Amino acid sequence: MYCSHCEKDMPNDFKFCPVCGSPPEKKSSPPPGEYSRQFNPPPPQPKPESYSQNNPPPPPPPNYNPNPQNNPQYQVGYKSEGTALILAIVLGLFGLSGIGHIYVGRIGRGVGILIGNWVLLGIGGATLFFLIGIPILIGAFVLFIWQIIDARNLCRKYNDYLANNGRPPW
Repeated sequence: MYCSHCEKDMPNDFKFCPVCGSPPEKKSSPPPGEYSRQFNPPPPQPKPESYSQNNPPPPPPPNYNPNPQNNPQYQVGYKSEGTALILAIVLGLFGLSGIGHIYVGRIGRGVGILIGNWVLLGIGGATLFFLIGIPILIGAFVLFIWQIIDARNLCRKYNDYLANNGRPPW
């Protein structure tokens, strides 16, 4: 049995359609058009052709610019300020100060800071018993703070130069 209102199949013992709630009309044949939908599927849709002169690609969305000039994120070689800070802080806490500088591309300065920090920590730790090591360890802490700030500033300079000139500064 089929519903005369929504044309859905329903059991014979129902007094109302479970879909639309209208009383059923008893008929044994499917509703008009149902037979043709079941046995004659719609024709397949043609596959989209490759783009040509007759079928151009769709236009880009409004205000779309694939390579904005003032945004260095789209430039090759962009350095993340956050990455430079994380490298400088986290690895600096483990005695590897200067890694943020190496990330930015100032390898000589980064290695110099790394060796200088190791020397300060070694001498400060060795002479801590004689109280001479306290000012040396304070110097190592100042170097740690300075290298964090300097790595961030170098990263900004690097990205600004890259955005303005299209090539890395060093």
